[in-house]
Amino acid sequence: MIVPTLSHLDTLRDPEQMREIFQRYLLSDTNPAVVIDSCAVDFVRQASNRSLFQYTLHLREPGTGSLRRQVVTGVTYDADRGRRILGRVRQSDPGVMMPVGPALPAVAYVPELQLLVQVFPYDHRLPALAQILKEPPPELASVLLGEFGAGDWRIETWEAETLRYRVDMRAMVRLDMQAREAVGGRAAERRVYAKIYRDAEEGERASAMQRALWERTSASGAEFAVARPVAYLDELRTLLLDEVTGIRFLNIIRREDETLLVVRRVARAVAALHRLPVDDVFASRGRPPRDELARLETAAERLQTAAPELRHAVAEIASVIAASFADVPTAPTHFDLKPAHIMLDGDHVSLLDFDKLVAADPMVDVTALLTHFRKERRKRLRRHGRMDPTARVFAEEYFAHVPAAWYGRFPACQAMALLLEAAWPPAGLRGRDGKADTLDRIPALVREAHEVAMGNLL
Repeated sequence: MIVPTLSHLDTLRDPEQMREIFQRYLLSDTNPAVVIDSCAVDFVRQASNRSLFQYTLHLREPGTGSLRRQVVTGVTYDADRGRRILGRVRQSDPGVMMPVGPALPAVAYVPELQLLVQVFPYDHRLPALAQILKEPPPELASVLLGEFGAGDWRIETWEAETLRYRVDMRAMVRLDMQAREAVGGRAAERRVYAKIYRDAEEGERASAMQRALWERTSASGAEFAVARPVAYLDELRTLLLDEVTGIRFLNIIRREDETLLVVRRVARAVAALHRLPVDDVFASRGRPPRDELARLETAAERLQTAAPELRHAVAEIASVIAASFADVPTAPTHFDLKPAHIMLDGDHVSLLDFDKLVAADPMVDVTALLTHFRKERRKRLRRHGRMDPTARVFAEEYFAHVPAAWYGRFPACQAMALLLEAAWPPAGLRGRDGKADTLDRIPALVREAHEVAMGNLL
């Protein structure tokens, strides 16, 4: 894994140190157009081949005193790769290195941290992002105007807003367009979502997967729906999706008046996803059980190192979990299923964001949702040694609509989800107190995993 040294990581997570570094590398030494008043650390992710960081800077113009926010990202590679990327950027577009007016340069390099800095919306892996936010590229405009039907349609207004962005990975942009037909004067408007990918293979696969799901679920009576794929634009590596209307399941489970009927409806939708046949499209990317066993082994080692007093308990839990992998079903598995990726519109359930969908163990989705239920309910419900009602009702309804044999693995899979939560801090952990927070959480999560593995919470 390519990770910064401990001293570098401390610096990269320190808002004041990073404010000074950005001031030095992004702004002119003499008469800077803006001054960085403050810096907030928004996101930290240590991945297998690079580490990703996101910051929000508050910029002040000395002349007027006006303030604005600016997102800045950082990626650490090995020293040579970061410099090579900077060289390619300079060669392909020298203008990105030069500030224009009060703007910051699009890219810079901090050699002492091996950090490639990019100023949003510039991202050398997502070149379409800045284009789409500024104006509709011709190929995108052509597709969207075709959605209005016959006639000579012209764009009148264009609004683009970034909803999700991860540097060097992908972005989601909401597009609102108003158009008018040149001859008859008819007016119409459309909203679509643009998902921008870092490479062509990933984008093409996402497009094929979305279309396969839509074709299998667009018939009336289906237990769940997905967004209609409008088009995939090869040059932009961008997938256009129709809007999915409704209320996010996340908002529903946070309400005091949340009904368990909605939870049952969602459970049936997840079960329907897992019952889809694993055909050529869904089997194109799989996650075999050995990958999950490797994750389990790594988690156990981390926990036993971090909390030696729990070594015996962790080993016992890991043994129970490993035994459950003797007979693992394979199904289309979302692999990033959470309440924010589920929409409800009356009796209709829609599932969103299938970028990580694989043919894998469906219990990954079930335990992921139950983990989110527990987190959302932690402050409002006392567990009394049992699953809270939302999780219990979801599990009851889900297992009533899938093969009966799947339930036998449920306790072990739930225990594994708890061990993984204990072994790794939440994604995007901020600041410098993450290690202490994680150590505080480990004993309670390991105790809960032990009870679940022994069947005491079911």
